[in-house]
Amino acid sequence: MHTPKCREGCANRAVCRDGSDVGRYKVRMAARGAATSGKRASASAGDAIMKLRAVHKVVVPVDFSDESFEALDTAIDWTNGEATIYVVHVLQELSPIEPGELWLNVDPETRRRHALDTLKARLAAPRYERLQLDVVFGDPGHEIAEYAQQREADLIIMPSHGRKGLTRLLIGSVAERVVRLAHCPVLVLRK
Repeated sequence: MHTPKCREGCANRAVCRDGSDVGRYKVRMAARGAATSGKRASASAGDAIMKLRAVHKVVVPVDFSDESFEALDTAIDWTNGEATIYVVHVLQELSPIEPGELWLNVDPETRRRHALDTLKARLAAPRYERLQLDVVFGDPGHEIAEYAQQREADLIIMPSHGRKGLTRLLIGSVAERVVRLAHCPVLVLRK
């Protein structure tokens, strides 16, 4: 997806920085290498949508926020149900000094099962019946990128919560880490 604004040697690692509106979202496309090499190119929202039509496997990380479920709905709508959509929730590992760990009454499998049951309950509508649901443990940015690579995903679609200032500095941006680590393009949806 090259445009006249592409730098030499872009190798199709484009980032949509023009802020094109698609529905109620601003579209930003990114692929591995774009954020780290500094090579960027503008793309239209139409190009981004056409690229979505060609994907067969899509990963959508869900953190139970409204934005993440809206990203899931967007993935379903844009792929017309023709792609396999993997929904993944990442649980962070508990610290050894957490009360549940100290008293041995919270184990990883119980946490995983509870999160998966909650996800299934939230996605019980017929619209979501073909989704592949999974829960993994670890750092969200790394685990999402690794999960997508294991599934040989063509695209990751995720929201940006738009944190700024001190909050972003302290918490960081999961979307930014996924863009840097992912093997495939990442579509970041921002309101």
